[in-house]
Amino acid sequence: MRRAFLFSVFAFAATLFLSFGAGPTQGQTAAKPNEVELVQTPGQFEPKELKLKAGTYVFKIVNRGIDHKVGFYLQHDNEKGRKVAKSDAGLIGTNKSSKTGVVTLKPGKYVYSCPLNPTPHYVITVE
Repeated sequence: MRRAFLFSVFAFAATLFLSFGAGPTQGQTAAKPNEVELVQTPGQFEPKELKLKAGTYVFKIVNRGIDHKVGFYLQHDNEKGRKVAKSDAGLIGTNKSSKTGVVTLKPGKYVYSCPLNPTPHYVITVE
């Protein structure tokens, strides 16, 4: 009888886990993050300003013709120096590209720049 009880408890816990903790259920799909491409050329990013909706994003950073590695730095505008989680794209070689992790942006302003290729701070406005 004790075994049957333990089995029931285990089966119930497994059902809860599969229902709530294992991602989308049959017929559902996880929302894919939006991809934003930012191209670095000598001394600048293109585009220079972005307006996005709140949500999840992956930033694809392209090194177009810069003869050294570049990077990407995304930070909260109201918290100078605080990098946005998962926004590192690594070091990107000449004519190569790399992507950040999935970044969650909430309404507000953010700034992006390159720490290796002297670029201005560009603004992302999230609505």
